[in-house]
Amino acid sequence: MNAAKHQNIIGPLVQELRERKGLSRAEFADELKTVGWDISVNHVEKIETREAMVKDFETLYLLRALEIGQDEFWRRLSANMPESPRSRASR
Repeated sequence: MNAAKHQNIIGPLVQELRERKGLSRAEFADELKTVGWDISVNHVEKIETREAMVKDFETLYLLRALEIGQDEFWRRLSANMPESPRSRASR
């Protein structure tokens, strides 16, 4: 999938954190249900593969289920983000 067609930036980190917890996608969907988000395994996959948009409130459910704070999550995400061509050009 072309980067321009990605629907979110958090999918790969969500997958990494889920796998570190030792959860399958089905187990993670069940965990998300316990924190209040009724989500299918298929939708979890689409988030992780960046095929689905993630709303801000949905991100909060993901963080709750992953047991990670917002600051830590966004720090990890920004540390793994590739530099954009625009920011390189402004140097």
